[in-house]
Amino acid sequence: YLKPGEGYMFFRNSLGYADFTYPFFEPGSTFIDEITKAPARGTNSGKATTMSVSAITTGVELLPGDKLLAFAEGELRGAVTASADSVFYLSIEGDVQQPLWFAIEREGDVIATTPEVLTYKANSLVGTPDEPTKIDFTVRDIPNFGWYTLEGYKLSGRPTKKGVYI
Repeated sequence: YLKPGEGYMFFRNSLGYADFTYPFFEPGSTFIDEITKAPARGTNSGKATTMSVSAITTGVELLPGDKLLAFAEGELRGAVTASADSVFYLSIEGDVQQPLWFAIEREGDVIATTPEVLTYKANSLVGTPDEPTKIDFTVRDIPNFGWYTLEGYKLSGRPTKKGVYI
């Protein structure tokens, strides 16, 4: 699931010599095609650190091509398409510890969102490929008041950055 141009942290909890060879992918493969279709969202924003999340979703039926989006303070911090086994391997950018919420995007439209469900912690890991964390998209009755971005994403509170909000 490694992609060129994305940041990754390698942790080795052992002494001694080890080899790591970055995989090579043939042009025209699914891997290369997915990268060249559209520019990456939520990457290369200048944030100093990342948090890695392995997650599955509940409460929403996924279709091929659906994306998991991660937000902090209404700002997109990471986006990824589910793997073949429906696990999302997401790298989330950040600078400070703050609440995160998630959305599912299908063909450019957000079809489901969560309230704040995780807290961003620099250089941390949440979930594993064998035991991914669960992100619940079960619909609940939530009051329709608060601050929203122009894209319709609800903020956790009053905006802290200059801009136009609803």
